[in-house]
Amino acid sequence: MSKNVAIIGESGVGKSSLINMICHGANAPTSNDRTGCTKEGKEYPCNLGGQLSCQVHDTIGLEEGRWGFFPDKKSQKKLKTYLKDSRGPWHFVVYCIPGGRGHLKKSHGKNYEKVKSMMDSVPLVVVVTHLEDFKDPLDRWWSDNQTCT
Repeated sequence: MSKNVAIIGESGVGKSSLINMICHGANAPTSNDRTGCTKEGKEYPCNLGGQLSCQVHDTIGLEEGRWGFFPDKKSQKKLKTYLKDSRGPWHFVVYCIPGGRGHLKKSHGKNYEKVKSMMDSVPLVVVVTHLEDFKDPLDRWWSDNQTCT
């Protein structure tokens, strides 16, 4: 049985880019701005080497606001529906947050708590994206932003 992994986070945080990096041939649509591309959840097969594989699920972005496809409440509802209706149990959740200067907000912490409660006892890991231009050692980023996460 293949494991199911949900990739969750705000619009434009790099969920689809992460999927394209780890799932050879996924070709999930991406954009270069903070506006989301993913209007519906989508599943991608991901070969992890040897006989290991999983299904990685790209999800609609949270916190769409007035610039995205859906207002925040509607995107949360669509995410909940997708997570509930997708086949098979969830085995792992990746919650993406942007790490670039000025990107991290209190809403990331609030959304993390929502996702954590929504997914109950499913293991969850936080992935920090947008750190390409961060000049200090990466452990400095964590200590500077720990209160938001």
